[in-house]
This record gives sequence, structure tokens and C-alpha cells, in this order.
Amino acid sequence: MENAIRNLLSGKINALEAVQMLDAEIGGITSARWNPGAGQYKIYNHTRSVALPMRGAKRKQAEALQELATLAYRQAQRNGNFQAGEIHIGRDCSSKHHKEGFNAYTQRLLTQYAA
Repeated sequence: MENAIRNLLSGKINALEAVQMLDAEIGGITSARWNPGAGQYKIYNHTRSVALPMRGAKRKQAEALQELATLAYRQAQRNGNFQAGEIHIGRDCSSKHHKEGFNAYTQRLLTQYAA
């Protein structure tokens, strides 16, 4: 498992810091997928994927991984990939069908962790 994910799950860093570390560790995030219905929890770069360890994760750890995937999606867009995967958080929060809710959630995370 990548150091960024390990540090996030142990509470040493927040999701925004983990995305920045992971982006550097894997050589640039190009895509992220978070789809509980399909069981997809991964972050990608141009040559490989990093599975997010959802199996056996406690509630707070699952929330942290969800935040990581959301901010990784944003980082992939910042890295120039506008087809940066899909994030499905809930009924009114999705990068594909419910962008207003997704953008509000992403902005809330950025505000929370940028302070």
C-alpha cells in the first residue's frame, strides 16, 4: 500500500495532503473511481492503478478513503485529464449525474482541509 494511504488511514495526514503525496508517489494521478454499487475503489495514473483498501475499513477510514477518491478526481482534472473517472458518493452527489452536489461536496472538502 502507498505511504499516503497508510498515513491517511492512521490519521497522520488529511485527505488533501494524501492526494498531494499520492500524486507525487505514483507520478501524477490521471483518474479516480469510487463506485460502491460496482465495488470500484481505485486511483490511477498512466501506467498503473492503486486499489483503495475498503475491505475491512472502519467507518471513519471509509469516509477518509471516499474523501481521498473525491480529491484525487479533482487532482486528475488539475493534471489535465478532463475524463478523470467517476465518483459516486450518493443519490445527489456524483461526478457524472449530480455535478452540483458533487462540486459542493468537493468544495467543502477543500475548504475544510485547506485551512
